Amino acid sequence: MSVQIQSRVFIFWTILIPIISQQSTCTEITSFISFLNSADNIRNTTIVYVHDWNTRSIQKAIEAKDILLSRRDDIENVIIADWAARSQSPDFYNLAQRFTSRIAGDVLTQIRDMVDNEGKDPSLIECIGHGIGAHVCGQVGKRWNENQSSGRGKLGKIIGKSLQLVIKRQIISLCGTLSGLNPTGPYFKEHISEQLGKGDANYVEVWHTDKRLGIYSEIGDSDLFPTSGTEIEACNFLKLLKRNQCLHNAAVDLFLRSLKENIQTTQNSTTEKIPMSILTLDVSPSMQNHGRIQNMIAASKRLIHSLPLGYFIGIIIFGGDATITISPTNITDDYSRQRIISSLPSIETQISNTSIGAGVVKALEVIESYLVSGKYCPDIILVTDGEENKGPFLRDVQPRFKNVCTKIHTIALGDEADLGLEELSELTGGQTYFASDVDSLDKLTQSLVASSTSQFARKGMPIILPPKTVPIDVPVSFQFDEGIGNDTTFLISTANPDEVEAELTGPNGVKYGVTNYTVDTDLHQLLFKLLEVQAGNWTIKLNSGEIQPASKKRKRRAAEIEAKQKQVATVFVTTYPSDAETEPVRLDAALSGRVLDYSAETLLAIEAYLYKGDDAILGAEVEAEIFSSDGSRILLTLLDNGSGADEAKDDGIYTRYELNSKLLSWTCFIYNY
Repeated sequence: MSVQIQSRVFIFWTILIPIISQQSTCTEITSFISFLNSADNIRNTTIVYVHDWNTRSIQKAIEAKDILLSRRDDIENVIIADWAARSQSPDFYNLAQRFTSRIAGDVLTQIRDMVDNEGKDPSLIECIGHGIGAHVCGQVGKRWNENQSSGRGKLGKIIGKSLQLVIKRQIISLCGTLSGLNPTGPYFKEHISEQLGKGDANYVEVWHTDKRLGIYSEIGDSDLFPTSGTEIEACNFLKLLKRNQCLHNAAVDLFLRSLKENIQTTQNSTTEKIPMSILTLDVSPSMQNHGRIQNMIAASKRLIHSLPLGYFIGIIIFGGDATITISPTNITDDYSRQRIISSLPSIETQISNTSIGAGVVKALEVIESYLVSGKYCPDIILVTDGEENKGPFLRDVQPRFKNVCTKIHTIALGDEADLGLEELSELTGGQTYFASDVDSLDKLTQSLVASSTSQFARKGMPIILPPKTVPIDVPVSFQFDEGIGNDTTFLISTANPDEVEAELTGPNGVKYGVTNYTVDTDLHQLLFKLLEVQAGNWTIKLNSGEIQPASKKRKRRAAEIEAKQKQVATVFVTTYPSDAETEPVRLDAALSGRVLDYSAETLLAIEAYLYKGDDAILGAEVEAEIFSSDGSRILLTLLDNGSGADEAKDDGIYTRYELNSKLLSWTCFIYNY
């Protein structure tokens, strides 16, 4: 049965009498409760369930009701506060401000009726809240405690399972127990007096599953941080926005599974994995076209130079068959780094035919022993340019990766790369990248370095500043914030690095010149490596020389210099957090749709999540720089306003649509945060 109260509906189920379908008054509900309380039975706990901010949450509430009634012997009845009609706006800040207090007031009225009129023991009332509903439960507990009289005592328990950091609230058990399932972070982090917390009931339990949009700090009597289980692991295979939504819902799923399987939930401790990647490189005949193999080798060398000590790298090459050129090797010093580089293929290396499946199977064979140890969860970084013409095929090997933690990051060279690459990445939770033949060296470098970062724990993860391309003799600047600057590399990619001189200037005016960088003509690069850089603005300039007047020889030299000045340089900057305690600002970006659907006139959403530590950064200016297939440059301002591609306002995820067929490459930038 249900009863309408101030535009909110309370739906009542009991285990002891048949469910009544028609709407009933509040008096009728309390009379049922009076009848149930008069019975001498062991079922004496009342559950109040408050769902989250969208219609899918009410469906989860119904599922929770069924499991609670069937699995817990102490539950007498379940009441669901159904506010779905008011919870459809993507502006959850507005929802939190306008409705949380109102819903809490309605729930509190129901509880007072049960306690004051029917003699219900408040310690036998539990409130379970998901997302915003978790904070509703917390506010009910706070208001009950503030207004209690006659020594009635606190509500029994609040169990908060905060399995994610989205705008979803934990399940809270009012009065006696409050249960919070993934309490929402936005709005409530800034309004602590309105959030679920310790003291709101006799017992408050909170489950935390996602660091992005929820509250990922201890706020209850018991705080659980599950890091494993099929519910969470399945979410890791999804892209940015869908992953957040999945992790949010996982809070409820894990809570319900703990009831069904009678699981005693404990706080999981996590052991950081030792970083390891297996480079799996295509050396089939087509890689000889457009300088692809040269660019792949050069980009791989750049990657290996950029990796920190303690990182393990293995290399596999494949065509129709696959070969291990070096088993996973720890980068301990310059000698080990050079040994790995020397195991890369040469530009003459060829293996006939193309079997991408053979390459990934060989990579899996290499890492199987490391997976068993539990200390590693290696990634596979796959670079290829063509479609398969020999087995084993990708479709044949996909099942082998369903139950392993390994992610496969795929990098497609040119527009003939197999479309199955993206399916393989999606299946394993990896990323897919595309590098055209126009910009393959620089794009390959970006893609390889980005692929390697998933092996780091977040606090130790490198920060990759957006690369910048400028003409020779034009300075380019990079801003370093507080919290970053350790082990910093400035990699300058240009056609003739031995014919220019680089100058790097720090914010204090200190200059670094020819004695501070190395030149590699094979890789077409200059490389600065600094152990520590100061916060502030750093400027790099490549000098091609000065044009001198007169004489024929000088004129010829002047013409050469003018030609150099028409060349460009791309600067890549990689740095690390300056200390373990200070969290830097980070920007994670992804495409919502298919990366390798080369010709489709479909809309892709560019999603960028801006955060510092566990907190989303709101009100920033975030732009995506897009280079389209016709050679033009587009600047798109990404929005966090809950309209268009953006599903929720003020959640720190900035989004915008763009046509897939126009998007050749893209980069996201932050301004004014």
